[in-house]
Amino acid sequence: MRLILISLLAMTVRMTVPYLCTALGELYAQKSGVLNLGLEGMMTVGAFLAFMVNYHTGSAWLGLLAAVGGCLLAALLYGGLVIWFGVDQPITGIAFNLLILGSSSFFYRLAFGVPATMPLAERTFPLRPIPLLSHIPFLGEILFQQYGLVYLTFLLVGCSAFFFRRTKAGIILIACGENPKAAETRGVRVNRFRLAGVLISAVFSAIAGTYLSTAIFNQYTAGMVAGRGYIAFALVIFGKWNPVHIMAGALLFGFLEALALLMQVTALIPHQFLLMAPYALTILALVVTSFKSRSARPACLGVRYKSSR
Repeated sequence: MRLILISLLAMTVRMTVPYLCTALGELYAQKSGVLNLGLEGMMTVGAFLAFMVNYHTGSAWLGLLAAVGGCLLAALLYGGLVIWFGVDQPITGIAFNLLILGSSSFFYRLAFGVPATMPLAERTFPLRPIPLLSHIPFLGEILFQQYGLVYLTFLLVGCSAFFFRRTKAGIILIACGENPKAAETRGVRVNRFRLAGVLISAVFSAIAGTYLSTAIFNQYTAGMVAGRGYIAFALVIFGKWNPVHIMAGALLFGFLEALALLMQVTALIPHQFLLMAPYALTILALVVTSFKSRSARPACLGVRYKSSR
């Protein structure tokens, strides 16, 4: 029983990362005033490019760099459309996701056809136990015997909280989402900061996508992101635009996914119900928190700002 519990909780931490990392990136975009609904597509770009580069070079780190570069280019396209050309942000995000999902499937078929066995990445990110801490009974096995990207993601929670509360750049980014006109009167290039928020969300999405294809699953399959980008978007609202609250929500979704995977092995209850649970919980969380979170929502979120410069 102890081994099952440790396995479940360790898997919960691992499965939390794609939700948490992507949601933290979306937090930067929304704090600046931009609704980035293209998270699903950006995670797909990251997962696809990380796998393809890893497969052909045998380097997980080159795969990560390719994923970051590809997502930054995608974010420049998305940011240019919604920030400077004023295209409707939710519609652009959905169209962007459909474009990426279709094109990634096309290029995968172009590269591998319809393989009888799924190709695997040449080299994946290994587990990185932390010396001394990994030997702590129970907690060490759950928290400190993880992938390096797991530690990085949870470290980003504290860094993000510090950034928004204690740094000048964080305060300016918040001002761009709350009152861009007032920010511009103080000399702030609002749209540049908004683009920076979108670019940061792209980098975080690239890390999450890379983690999926070259750490957890060791392969790329069409639709492997499986709605995690949309759930991450909802987590920002669920967490009331607070990094720590977002982490708590991500842990809940990670637990449900880990439990579903465990149920596939034990077959105690149909795992399909648990696989469905995160999506049902997302809808419920949005309904419950939509009214309570209005005070925390950036005042000019999703509103285009036309600079006078």
